[in-house]
Parts: sequence; C-alpha cells; structure tokens
Amino acid sequence: MKKILALLTMGVFTLGMVTVPEASLISQDLNASGDGLLTHDSSTGLSWLDLTATTGISYNDVLAGSGGYTTTLGFRYATAHEVGQLFFDAGVVQTNWAWGYWNFVNPNYVANATLVSLLGITYPFDGLSTYSYGLTGDSSGLGSHNYAIVGYNNHADYLALQTAGSFGDTSTSLCIGSFLVKDSAPVPEPSTLLLLCVGLAGFASSRKKFKKS
Repeated sequence: MKKILALLTMGVFTLGMVTVPEASLISQDLNASGDGLLTHDSSTGLSWLDLTATTGISYNDVLAGSGGYTTTLGFRYATAHEVGQLFFDAGVVQTNWAWGYWNFVNPNYVANATLVSLLGITYPFDGLSTYSYGLTGDSSGLGSHNYAIVGYNNHADYLALQTAGSFGDTSTSLCIGSFLVKDSAPVPEPSTLLLLCVGLAGFASSRKKFKKS
C-alpha cells in the first residue's frame, strides 16, 4: 500500500512540474471543417467568432439572435477589457498609428497582421490599409456601443485600440463586425495527458501486484 501511495504522490508531483505554455491563439472551425471561423485563446479559454461573420448586421440584431450566434451558438458580446486582453495575448501593443518605416519583420507589425488574419479583415478596400473593426459590449450611451480596431498598412505602420469610437445600435456597416465570444472547455496539453496516462497505468499495475502479494 505504501508503494501505491508513493507512486501516486510522485505522479501528482510530476504533473505539478509540467510547464504551462504561454498563451497561444489557435484557429478552429465552427460549422464545417476548414471554415476557420473561431480563434481560441488558450490564456482566457475564450473562443472568438470571426468578425466577418457579423459585418453588415447591427448591434441590436446580433443581440436579438441574427445568425443564431447569441442564441443557438451561445456567443455573447465581449467587453472592451476582454478585447484588450486578446490583444495582449496576441502580442499586440495598443497604440494609435505607430510608424513602421517599411520594417515588415517588426514584431509589433507581425503581431497585428497575424491577429487580423485570425479575426478576419473587415476593411480591405483601399489597397493600403487593412483593418479588423468590431463592436464590443461596452455602451457609449445614447443608443450606441463602442468598437475596437486592430490593423496595419503597406508601410508596416500599425495600430490597435480596444476603444476606438462608437457606432449606433441600429446602424450597419460592411466594415464593422461584432466581437463575440464564448467560453470553451480547456483542452489538456498532450504532455499532461501522457503523464496522467502513465501515472494511471502505474497505479493499475501496482494494484495488481498488491493483490497478488
């Protein structure tokens, strides 16, 4: 019995020693294989809907269930703070336009471009600047809500603001989507699963030997 307890204790200690990886953003599918409509943030456990899924739909209509996102699919509006945390986890620095001087390997530019590619481009029309605009759940009063923005241009300049302005609750724009999130069950890291399986196997083996003795 002491041997069993020792093995269990060692297993728990080993699991406790597993290094938790840094936050990562992972593209996932929502409705069909390969649609890439979700971005999962391993730090917060939130899954973010692609902004392009809700462009052209007003805040009120999204809230009322247009597209089934806030009803059938269980999404809700993200707060500006949650958007700011997403930016942080993506390595995006919140700033108004910062000059990039055509340095396309600048980590700040790369972080913005990567996050925009994950969230979906809502404003690609002028061939110069590329943005992801999205409404948040933060009210600005008088029948409107705030929107956040992350983007870059062909000079490697970049910007990101969790509160960049406001937009009417009944207004629509093909350039503005909605920052919708839902909680997701955490997925154990492969290394943790492996250690857990090894620990359980050792426990089962020890029990058999204990019964025989």
